[in-house]
Amino acid sequence: MHSIARVLAGIPRIVVGIIAALGALCVLAAVFAFANREWIEEFLHLSPDGGSGETEYGLVVGFGLAALLLLALALAATVARRQGRILPASGSTAE
Repeated sequence: MHSIARVLAGIPRIVVGIIAALGALCVLAAVFAFANREWIEEFLHLSPDGGSGETEYGLVVGFGLAALLLLALALAATVARRQGRILPASGSTAE
């Protein structure tokens, strides 16, 4: 198993669950920001982009990228953990 896979396999399950939950929250935030493009103006009573919606689209992209990264990390850690169970680490002896 490669060193990156070993590191990913060593991430505790609770941490992987938290990472996956944060990824899911980022998906929800991206959907919310896309569906309601006036929420910053309504919530903060500010118009950082002059009402054009550019800030909200930036948030959609940011939340979407964060979701992809977090969910990919959680998936990679899960796969590495499962492969670690099937394949022994190099240099280890089976007892």
